Amino acid sequence: MKRIIILLLLVNALQAVSCWEGLNEITGGGDRISPAVITLKQSAGTAGGLTLNWTEPDTDPSYDHTEVSYTAEGTTTTLNVAKGIKTCTINGLISTTEYTITIHAVDMYSNKSDASTFKITPNASNTLCFIYTASELASAASNLSCYYILMADIDLSSYTNWTPIGDYATNTAYKFTGTFDGNSHIINNLKITGSSDFRALFGYAEGATIKNLGIKNANVSGGTCTAILVGENSNSTINNCYVTGTVNGTGNQVGGLTGFNIYGSSINNSNASVNVTGTGLFTGGLVGFNDHSSISNCYSTGTVSGATHTGGLVGENSCYSSTVAMIMTISNCYTTCNVTGSANNVGGFVGYNYGSANSTGSVEIKINNCYSTGTVSGTTNTGGFVGNNNCGSSSTITISNCYAAGKVTGSTNLGGFVGINTSVTYTSCFYDTTATGQTDSYAAGKTTSEMKTQNTYSGWDFTSTWSISSSVNSGYPYLTALKP
Repeated sequence: MKRIIILLLLVNALQAVSCWEGLNEITGGGDRISPAVITLKQSAGTAGGLTLNWTEPDTDPSYDHTEVSYTAEGTTTTLNVAKGIKTCTINGLISTTEYTITIHAVDMYSNKSDASTFKITPNASNTLCFIYTASELASAASNLSCYYILMADIDLSSYTNWTPIGDYATNTAYKFTGTFDGNSHIINNLKITGSSDFRALFGYAEGATIKNLGIKNANVSGGTCTAILVGENSNSTINNCYVTGTVNGTGNQVGGLTGFNIYGSSINNSNASVNVTGTGLFTGGLVGFNDHSSISNCYSTGTVSGATHTGGLVGENSCYSSTVAMIMTISNCYTTCNVTGSANNVGGFVGYNYGSANSTGSVEIKINNCYSTGTVSGTTNTGGFVGNNNCGSSSTITISNCYAAGKVTGSTNLGGFVGINTSVTYTSCFYDTTATGQTDSYAAGKTTSEMKTQNTYSGWDFTSTWSISSSVNSGYPYLTALKP
């Protein structure tokens, strides 16, 4: 009798296990694998709307539908798109608001795939092109006006000599004019060899926007306008980008991030940790030549080696106007680059700073809330912050709330802050007399102890712009938003 009872209990237990496993099959519990990720295809944006297209995970028999959601200002709207429908149009968006778009594949058990996500402000009509692979990135060279969105990290190791997107050296009509949103992804192992001009991931950008992109372990060689991100950046915007690696240029305008930043361009919230070597004019850790363009909230680290007009952040910063009023600024930036220039006009921050206009135009150049701490070695006109500050006719140049704290060596016209100066105005600027080993009559020379004391910097904003701590930046002031 006892054997019969035990046997019945075992049978019931096995049935319970079987029912539980069956329930797992129904509900998607246990070890079920989530659906494959939705792959976005060429789509369209309008002022106030989006039409998204995608490929379904057809190999998953449990795939049930696609979930599309868009979020702005804390509010999320979700749309469920039935299996077999591979497109979704979203209307009624605000053209001045940034939206986060998220797409999931959902199976019959309500399991979701990993998200396909990007951000966009629907303010214009454009073609959206999504990049998942190295070959798709390379194909951007054949469509230079698209709105590109990077959907995955990319390894370019298989490309031993990358052809720039916008290969201006091959054809002057080849200019990137679209938008490239890195979507917080990284491009690894960019390699460019040779001595052609306009060598970078993007050779020439005009009226373009490049944002939210990292490039690591790059090795770029070229001639004039050589850098890692953009060779020449004309009337374009670079925002929230960073690069690491080496750059070697045999021509002019050689920089870590971009070689030539010109015609009202802007670089914001970006940085370069690069060893830069240039043999011609205008070599800089971030930008080789900055012409009538702005730079803000940026920094450079590494080394810079050039000839004439060589600087830790910018080789030459200049503007000329013949007919109109022009204003250009560099603000809230720093460099720790060690700088070597084999010729004249070498500076820890800017090599040559120049403004000029004729009688019907005017130029105003401002550099404020910036610093340099790297060593500086040059020949003539060598300074801890600027090598040569030259304010020409119908122009004004002001440098305010800046300092230099790197050793300065050279032969002629040496200065702890400025090597040589022509009619430039300095407000509340300082240099470390001990560290630089130099003096000048333009900025205020202070001992190392004084340079590491907040009270030295009367009038500086230590509430929101600057901070100081004995454990950060070797005790010197640092920019709060760009803590080293």
